[in-house]
Amino acid sequence: MAGGYGLSLTPGVVLGFQNLPECISRAIRMVEEQEVLLDDQDILKAVGLFLHNLSLAMAYLAFRRKGLRSKRMEQDISVDSEAVASQLSFPMCPME
Repeated sequence: MAGGYGLSLTPGVVLGFQNLPECISRAIRMVEEQEVLLDDQDILKAVGLFLHNLSLAMAYLAFRRKGLRSKRMEQDISVDSEAVASQLSFPMCPME
């Protein structure tokens, strides 16, 4: 691998660890431009996921097939939404 170990931006391109902001920026731009089936709220969720977990941004950029990349993004958003919902649910206590 040319450039040593790092993050994959696009197939065949290796990004050094000093360029993590570029990796995040590229992932955000790709979601914004290519995920046409996501609404604005889901795009914002994707950005939040990338910022919270850098490995999600790296995985998103690593997919070569757009269809797989999109399905993975939809799964990540769905899992995150379910996790948020479960954190917000409160057990019902019987009222006396």
